Amino acid sequence: MNKELIVEHLSRMPFNPPPKLKNPHAQTLAGTVIPRRFNVVVKNSEPRFFDTATAVRVLAHCSWQRNRRERPTLVVLHGMEGSTESRYMLGTAEKALEAGFNVVRV
Repeated sequence: MNKELIVEHLSRMPFNPPPKLKNPHAQTLAGTVIPRRFNVVVKNSEPRFFDTATAVRVLAHCSWQRNRRERPTLVVLHGMEGSTESRYMLGTAEKALEAGFNVVRV
């Protein structure tokens, strides 16, 4: 899948927050207090090591579509204080998997 097809796919699914969550600060707070489930990404995740430089190995958690070679892959990198198990990482991975992407959480 090329870049234009990915952009087209994502443009069909614009993000429209609920009225009470229009403020980005409210969205951040809601993300920490509203419970979420990550069934798809939890069931479909395998650890994999990537050698990125001499003597440097990075652990990633990969979630693949059934026809993985025909699907685009989204690489999601966590922030300084995050991890691949952070709620925002799992939420992003869950949405991307549902949209048909492979996901690599690093």
